[in-house]
Amino acid sequence: MDQFIQSFESADPSACSNEAERTGVVDALFAAMRRFQQPYGRGFYYDVLAPTLQNLPAFLAETGYQHPAAASEGDQQRHGVPIQVPPAPLGRHLPHRDRGRGRAAARPGRAMVVDVGGGNGHGLEKFRLRHHQSWNDDDTTLSTGALVLQERPDVAEKLKDLDPAIAVQAHDFFTPQPVWGARVYLLHNILHDWTEENAIRILAKIVGAMEKGDYSRLLIHEYVFSPRQSHTWVTTHDLKMMASFSGKERAEAEFVELVSSVRKGGDSGPTPITF
Repeated sequence: MDQFIQSFESADPSACSNEAERTGVVDALFAAMRRFQQPYGRGFYYDVLAPTLQNLPAFLAETGYQHPAAASEGDQQRHGVPIQVPPAPLGRHLPHRDRGRGRAAARPGRAMVVDVGGGNGHGLEKFRLRHHQSWNDDDTTLSTGALVLQERPDVAEKLKDLDPAIAVQAHDFFTPQPVWGARVYLLHNILHDWTEENAIRILAKIVGAMEKGDYSRLLIHEYVFSPRQSHTWVTTHDLKMMASFSGKERAEAEFVELVSSVRKGGDSGPTPITF
């Protein structure tokens, strides 16, 4: 089985065909499995997620079918499955609205976009390629460090060869946000990993760095439960988040409650938060 898996993890495009010929498995199956594991790798899907979900019914019965209240109390943590998840090379994007020249341009000396927990920079790189001129008043390219990619120190130190417009910064989002007064702070698929208490802590640290008024914005890019019938992709992710991190996907009302909690408990004044 290990040889089977290693063949579609290989960077060599011919590896799948060679293994398919050896085993008799059709190329299409190898291609499908390769696409499935590419975003995170075998270490996540096969060694972490699969055994966690297989054990979920027993975990729920053991805990009286309660949603785990803390990250340390989840199915994955209780049964000792190690979490070694690399940053996901998944594309990100910002909304198309609110891009008028006067409103969108960053002020001199300020960061334009801070991608908090931004993985390996694929999202900011796509943003840079698409909007390198439309977000500047003078139609010039983005200045050095205009886009800030924040990640854990162990991830940040491995990020090399990014465009000069993207500055890599080691940061723990449970500590105060070091970049003050950016035009946009982006959280993409971050909050669903965390309980309500920790999600509020993450938001509060960012709000504390936002300029009061209508300049700084926080964009929250997450799945949202439909009030009627949610897509199976969203409901499946909800179970994954619960089993893996004691997290959850949320409905719009739950996001509103998160934001309201930060506004009530923070000391930053009425800074607008949009999502």
